[in-house]
Amino acid sequence: MTSLVAILAITIACAALSGFVMARRWAFVGEGIGHSGFGGAGTAWMLACLFPALDDPKIPYLFVLGFLFVAAAGIAYLSRREKLTGDAAVGIFLVASVAWGFLGQSVYFYAKQAQPAGFTTLFFGQPSGISTPFAVCAVMVAVAVILAVITMRKEMLAYCIDPLLAHTSGVRAGFIHYLLIGLIALVIAVGVNVVGTLLVTALLILPGASAGKIANSMRAHTMICLVVAVTGSLGGFLLNLAYPFLPLGAMVVLTMCVMFVLSMIAGSRTKGA
Repeated sequence: MTSLVAILAITIACAALSGFVMARRWAFVGEGIGHSGFGGAGTAWMLACLFPALDDPKIPYLFVLGFLFVAAAGIAYLSRREKLTGDAAVGIFLVASVAWGFLGQSVYFYAKQAQPAGFTTLFFGQPSGISTPFAVCAVMVAVAVILAVITMRKEMLAYCIDPLLAHTSGVRAGFIHYLLIGLIALVIAVGVNVVGTLLVTALLILPGASAGKIANSMRAHTMICLVVAVTGSLGGFLLNLAYPFLPLGAMVVLTMCVMFVLSMIAGSRTKGA
């Protein structure tokens, strides 16, 4: 049950941000932040070779969190100040972190002749091992994200549609820029422990992409995002419950993918009519 609570919480939080991510075309930003955590894990694994006390499955996740937020801050700063294009900033952090992570994994394997603790979990998550405190944390993160979106919805939407126009209209564009990337980093930080770094970005993209095909208003867009998130979570959970050999995180994402395909079909029929 804790797994279902955590997955529902994180998918709903991602759904609340999904429309802004799609409007700002930040899908690659989520990918870069998510994969940057691998660099943190690599650092933890190399330190574990020097300090055996650090060779604990929980330690790499702490380093993952640190790298996620550092990468998010770096991407936000470089893209906001136009020192680099957004894609270039994301790409640099992504490739550097992944390379550093694989270096750490290779050093650990050479030193101990074994894969480091949490190596598989980092990529695919460990939803079956979610504790009650983590599920509570996921719920708190979801509540914080939803409250932020409700409070700043108009400003966020104005910024995502046209940052320059929003700024000239009095919107605190810089604050919204950092806030959105910070919220994205926050949900990814929780999501990597549920579905892993390879799949967490899908939770940010698929609800908004599905809603964009059929929604004709902001209210409808929000509701469809939530429906996709909840249906994906419940569908993936039930599939995993019926067939335990099916990975829970993958089933959640694939259920959302099916809903995206259905939304494309429904959208094309609506336009055809």
